[in-house]
Amino acid sequence: LGGQEAKAHGRFSIQSYVKMVLEAYKQSGDRLEYLDHLVFHTPHSLMVRKAFEALLNLEGVEGDKNELFERMVSSSLQIPSEIGNIYTGSMLLALASTIESGKLLPDQRIGFFGYGSSAQGSFFSGLTREGVIDLDIGLTEELSRRKKISPEEFDRIKSGREDTYKAIIEPTSVDGLKFSLCGECDVQLSNVKGL
Repeated sequence: LGGQEAKAHGRFSIQSYVKMVLEAYKQSGDRLEYLDHLVFHTPHSLMVRKAFEALLNLEGVEGDKNELFERMVSSSLQIPSEIGNIYTGSMLLALASTIESGKLLPDQRIGFFGYGSSAQGSFFSGLTREGVIDLDIGLTEELSRRKKISPEEFDRIKSGREDTYKAIIEPTSVDGLKFSLCGECDVQLSNVKGL
């Protein structure tokens, strides 16, 4: 609380994530045997792998777990591993990665796991349709255009810009709120319920 960046707590974060995957999965009624692909909220690939292994153990799946991971999950991690954690959009980025992989066929069932910062999760599934599986989103092409820079160059570019993206919200009265973005504008909101 009070910081500008998300904090992770290593092993505890992974344990919480895996626990939430299992709880949401059990409540969903879906079963791995009916799923062709899995798309997870993807903070990083280790969390996804641990969650997938936990699902396999829960279902008592035997056999080559690495082969199952490659077939069901790995395509969803290609683009997220290039970009990193984008928080709220990470499950959708994993879906885009799966679509761009070219591995989807019509009428395949994809299982989705969404996870929020308040330790809430949901598991649901959906079917692929003709046209969606052939989408050319273009993320892989866009990523290939990136320019590699050193950490020092990144720090130089970022330096002095921290204040650019700050928002300041302060109550002005019982029924009003003053909002200032970057210190460049002031907007007075009044009659905002619940504030």
